[in-house]
Amino acid sequence: MKKQHPNMKIGMFTNTYRPVLTGVVVSVDSFKRGLEALDQEVHIFAPHYYTAEKKRKEEKIHRYKSIDISIDSEFNPIKSLTFPVLSNRIPGIIKKLDLDIIHSHHPWIIGNAAKYFAKKYNIPLVFTYHTQYEKYAHYLPFDQDITSIIAKKLSLHYCSKCDCVIAPTESIKKYLLKNKVKTRIEIIPTGIDIKKFQGLEKNKIRKKYNVKEDENLLLYVGRIGLEKNIFFLLKSFKKMIKSLPDTKLLIAGCGPEEEKVKEFIEKNSLKKNVMLAGSVPHKDIPSYYAAADLFVFASKTETQGIIFLEAKAAGLPTIAVKAPGSVDTIVHNKDGILVPESIDRFSKEAVKLLDDKDLMRKMSENAEKNVKPHSIENTSKKLLSVYRSLR
Repeated sequence: MKKQHPNMKIGMFTNTYRPVLTGVVVSVDSFKRGLEALDQEVHIFAPHYYTAEKKRKEEKIHRYKSIDISIDSEFNPIKSLTFPVLSNRIPGIIKKLDLDIIHSHHPWIIGNAAKYFAKKYNIPLVFTYHTQYEKYAHYLPFDQDITSIIAKKLSLHYCSKCDCVIAPTESIKKYLLKNKVKTRIEIIPTGIDIKKFQGLEKNKIRKKYNVKEDENLLLYVGRIGLEKNIFFLLKSFKKMIKSLPDTKLLIAGCGPEEEKVKEFIEKNSLKKNVMLAGSVPHKDIPSYYAAADLFVFASKTETQGIIFLEAKAAGLPTIAVKAPGSVDTIVHNKDGILVPESIDRFSKEAVKLLDDKDLMRKMSENAEKNVKPHSIENTSKKLLSVYRSLR
């Protein structure tokens, strides 16, 4: 029988990690901090990135050898290709650590290594289903239909090899059950550091982008990609400003559709109303939320909806397309509004909300109250409880 540690040793295996910043990386970092605050020992197993500015000593972070493939890397989170079988140093580290739990964050590559070590050393394997991979097939240079089918099949098969699957939302749990996943499923969203988003100066970012005090500022945070439904958002905003011409949209993020977005803005005479912030350092994102009056989001591919929680923490009401992620996070008509994928409805509801300052204020208060259960501390305690149940 495996030796029991008074505090757990946890190995988190991920195909992406810092300096790359993705939703998965945010989740891994959040749980690492939360678990360590609970006196648990967390080790990260991730690729080595040749694009990092300089090599730093990283405590409890173990890097797999990899090949640099950082082509168009600003928009592609996969900056290096890793072959776990060629990393001779890692197996010795795994054996020496005597891990209590292996937590995989991807179903292949380093995820396969996680599965191998879990089986070899009889360690419980946990897997977070971060992404509906079939909806991101357009990022790979292969036939999208075939890639989508294979990605879905492999990720669901991986679930069957785990002791527990973490679903970030109720929608993802339903998706997994619909696809006949029999493994134990627990719903645990990624927690956020609520304090980082509160008490910040509202005018700092507004001054930077010349947004007047009496102008409405809408905010979008995320990748500028097809999967984020960005052109639906722009079309809705175009209709919106016919009723509220003194309204501006700030887009914080970059992505493969950025040039097409610029063309759309130019073609539709939106340069005075739409501002592109480009890639914003994660530490600066809270200031962008603080500057805005309303958060807007149209993606239908979210599994976690971390951005909705961040908006709530900043006291921002949200208008979003009704889809997985948003329906699990936004309390309709309480701290935000959920609408069908209709340009007319989206723009109409946004205008209606912006015109009702009392409702905006009430939704802001509700947002700050409703986000409290999603703190890093609370979600990390839930995850630790799952780990302990598997020992």
